[in-house]
Amino acid sequence: MYGREPRLPINVSLLMPSDNLSASVSVHRARIVKNLEDAQRIIQSNTQLAQQRMKDKYDKTAAPVPFEIGTKVWVYTPKLRKGLSKKLTHNYHGPYWIVSKLSPVHFRLLTLDNRPISVPVHANRMKLYCDPSDRPLEPPDVGHSSPDLAESDLPADSFVEDGPMRSRSNSAVVRSADSQEPKITRPEDFYEPQMIRDA
Repeated sequence: MYGREPRLPINVSLLMPSDNLSASVSVHRARIVKNLEDAQRIIQSNTQLAQQRMKDKYDKTAAPVPFEIGTKVWVYTPKLRKGLSKKLTHNYHGPYWIVSKLSPVHFRLLTLDNRPISVPVHANRMKLYCDPSDRPLEPPDVGHSSPDLAESDLPADSFVEDGPMRSRSNSAVVRSADSQEPKITRPEDFYEPQMIRDA
């Protein structure tokens, strides 16, 4: 609006001191510089306090890191390929060996062909590697190594004997008109009418 760049308080604090300024201007500039330095100290102190509070809150629920030197791990590194949906990309790559522990949560990794990884990896990006050869591909064979149960050990209503169907307690056997198969009707299948809407 005035045809020049505005002079901000930070510009005033970086200006070289001048002897030809009046006392009021010098006092005003010194006050601005002091206020900026005080504000920077307060900001730095508040930032450190906020970081410590967030760290304490995170440490309350953080689980101990389950990784040790010599463990195989996957590393979370999502890489999008052109023409491939994000849902179909591999987010975890590896496996890698953990060769050193730089901090409680940072590790140095090595590929299986002994190439070092250039950057340390945080524990949040790793998960334990499970060898596919250790996973069962088929359900376990239960076999028939144990003897079958004796017929006397089975409940009386666990199977239907050959021949006509037996009636059970609180039920009746009814044969339908179109088939010879018996149909079981139970008392809870019958309902008492409450109202006749139309004749």
